[in-house]
Amino acid sequence: LTPRYGTARHRLATHLAHDARFDEALEQIEAARRLDPLSDIVNTAAGAVRYFARDYDGAAAEYRSVLDLRPDFALAWALLGRVQLVDGDVGPAVASLEHAVELSGGDPSYQAVMATALAVAGRVEEARLMADEVRRPYPDGYVPYCELASAYLALGDEDQALELFEHAWEQRDPALKHIGVEPLYDAIRGHPDFVDLMRRAGFDTEPAG
Repeated sequence: LTPRYGTARHRLATHLAHDARFDEALEQIEAARRLDPLSDIVNTAAGAVRYFARDYDGAAAEYRSVLDLRPDFALAWALLGRVQLVDGDVGPAVASLEHAVELSGGDPSYQAVMATALAVAGRVEEARLMADEVRRPYPDGYVPYCELASAYLALGDEDQALELFEHAWEQRDPALKHIGVEPLYDAIRGHPDFVDLMRRAGFDTEPAG
């Protein structure tokens, strides 16, 4: 009805990416960008599409372009940290996630991924302390179960991670929408319990990327 409505194209792009339809997702996010080329959210979403598609160099470039113009944009720092982490650039990942946590005033999702990065960096005690702290519900009851599961995976606690994924299902964690394509979960993607969770959530159980 409104082909020039950029927000609809942006949201369609992220939906397609969550369903591993990456070529279509890129077409839609580029259409959204043509309609609103200076949008921080649209340009960050372009990075997310590339991240889910395992184009880590492309994703990092998108996030850095956003940060060149908005160095205080916590979301872009958080997503850059994820890219750096899964791409093996662990030290910079920790630094990027620290920026995200600080700029956001302690966003629990960012802290959970930072705990993951600390664990991968070998800072196990710090990672466990942070993960355990994030696991305590915030005043509004929110716990970032999916992101927190990645921290326990990095700590080698698969049972705890699977328990958290199950809590995510019970509580309808919004992050469930991208479990089928999130690289942080690749280490457990073949586990029968995770495969079952993906089936319940309506995702293809074939490997992403």
